[in-house]
Amino acid sequence: MDDSAADSAGQLTLTIWPRRDTTFGGFLSVRDPVGRRGGVSAWHDGTTLKLYSVSADGDTVVWTSAQSGTSIGGTYEVIGGSASGPGGTWRAKLESGPPASPDALNRALHEVPVPPIDAVWPGIALAILLAACTRWVRAAPAPPSAALLHPFSEVDRSVRGWLAFFVFGQVVSIAYLAYGLRNATDIVSPANWELGAAVSGLRGSLVVESLAVVTRGVAMIVGLRLIATRSRYAPRFWFAYLVVTAAYLVGDHLVGSWIDEQTTNLTGALRSDDLVEQRSRATFADLRAAGVLLVWSMYWCRSSRVRARFGLAALDGPAPLPASPEAALGD
Repeated sequence: MDDSAADSAGQLTLTIWPRRDTTFGGFLSVRDPVGRRGGVSAWHDGTTLKLYSVSADGDTVVWTSAQSGTSIGGTYEVIGGSASGPGGTWRAKLESGPPASPDALNRALHEVPVPPIDAVWPGIALAILLAACTRWVRAAPAPPSAALLHPFSEVDRSVRGWLAFFVFGQVVSIAYLAYGLRNATDIVSPANWELGAAVSGLRGSLVVESLAVVTRGVAMIVGLRLIATRSRYAPRFWFAYLVVTAAYLVGDHLVGSWIDEQTTNLTGALRSDDLVEQRSRATFADLRAAGVLLVWSMYWCRSSRVRARFGLAALDGPAPLPASPEAALGD
């Protein structure tokens, strides 16, 4: 691709999509020996398609094409950065999607915005999951009378011990989530949403993360109210919440790794030692949090304090009642 070196040809990958204005956005990658990567802005100047790319190290390249159909190409020149000066020729052929033509921009500008399927399915999946969990929680059996189970003792139904520690942890979690809501709009930022046009699953992941923040906060508030009112639904509610949240953390990590790999291949993000270490720490934190949640879910299944306060634990079935007072005394 470099006119000054005959053996400098490199494979070029250009991914662009129309924005809701007069430009395209996207990313460009040229493999070694040329080795150029970066974000791209493109627009039409008369009959000419112009693209500007900026790499991570600050090199700015202008790419010019006389065509804007299924085959584009022309000349390029490095106009800024440490490698300014060299230039050459380039070409690209459309592999998928609409061409980078003025008609494509006009359609994007005037079409009625319809949410893509990858932005809709998370809401549908969440509604189905909430309906299933609600049905299971509301099927909790009525607890037996404490007077029959403990005829000669006063049962301590207060919030103490590990249950008090659990309640305190949820209050802290709610405060932490509320503090993080000020940055919630950063999750579905315009830049991230545009990147989702080229990265499979990214938009769905962004929607899931946004819904998870809100849903977790509401669920914890509802759960604390169930504890305060000694509702028989509290054990099943917290068991379902803890297990689903743990599964979400593991799934979010797996999907995030897949999306990160796509983004790295597209944008050419640098795999520094610091970045690798940060990802390892994030993986450990997610798995540790999921493990802690599963341990607490077992607490709601086995705790005598839970049974004393709510009558039954999360997975208990209807408790058999004594057939007669004599049978109760015999126990």
